Amino acid sequence: GEGITEMENKSNKGRLLFLLRYLQQNTDDHHLVTTPELLSVLESVGYPADRKTLYDDIHVLKEDFDIDIITEKHRGNEYFVGAREFELPELKLLIDAVASSRFISARESRKLIDKLSSQASVWQKKDLEPRITIGERVKAPDTRIYYTIDMLNSAIKQKRQVKFQYTEYDSRRRKILRNGGEVYTNSPYDCLWNDDKYYLIGYSEKHQGIVTFRIDRIVNLEILEEKSLPKPKDYRISDFVNKVFRMYDGTLQEVELHCEESMMKQLVDHFGTDFEVITAEDGCFFAKVKVSVSRTFFSWLFQFGNAVRIVGPGQTREEYRRMLEEALRD
Repeated sequence: GEGITEMENKSNKGRLLFLLRYLQQNTDDHHLVTTPELLSVLESVGYPADRKTLYDDIHVLKEDFDIDIITEKHRGNEYFVGAREFELPELKLLIDAVASSRFISARESRKLIDKLSSQASVWQKKDLEPRITIGERVKAPDTRIYYTIDMLNSAIKQKRQVKFQYTEYDSRRRKILRNGGEVYTNSPYDCLWNDDKYYLIGYSEKHQGIVTFRIDRIVNLEILEEKSLPKPKDYRISDFVNKVFRMYDGTLQEVELHCEESMMKQLVDHFGTDFEVITAEDGCFFAKVKVSVSRTFFSWLFQFGNAVRIVGPGQTREEYRRMLEEALRD
């Protein structure tokens, strides 16, 4: 008797798991499945059941496991899975982000998109094709970036140092090791995704300070036994992002800009909303922003042409003019 009970239990578990997977993969609010169809499918895979057993299974999935199985009763029972772990707009957003990302290679992107798509029904998958075709985007070459990220996260969690080599490109676009294969030692603190690039942020004892490395360019990574050096007392990831990525990487000074009205969104993107604005004529405005005057700032400014101009201080205007003249010098 015990053997039969064990076989029945095994059959019950298998049937329940198959039923759950089938409903998730083959039904949605536009594609319902009837009781006879479910019974036929179950029998075809070796899990014969009657109507009462099926109703009981649906009840267990709904009540005990909170699966949102909707039952329509207007033409006999028809079923479909309603709310899912990821709703369709969420999956579309994630898939488009993966397809657009430059640091994930084309092969890795396709694998990740396939995994995300598996969260939807087979009917919904065709609506989840990325709006941006992977082949149309500049993508990183195939790397072991997942493996690198996993190792870095482990090192951060264990508070252990890492060592690695770093790649760059020579004048013939060949990938080479930086500084002849120099091995970099680092106390990793954070991994940061910024402006479609993924960075390691950590402390370099050699440089006595915080440094950044592009994760997709890290190779031959190893976790060391040595404990990471403690974070500097004034280290805050938000402050560091502002300094390195938002043109605050030196002594701050106030710069006055004359801007066309359409440029307000560009200023808010980079400086937030905490800066002084004075309305000018012809739909323009003056803005006083605090920034480190550097090539990073001038490069940002250059892309807007005459739409954003430096009003003062005069010294900053002259620095910008000299940089432009040097770029055009024979």
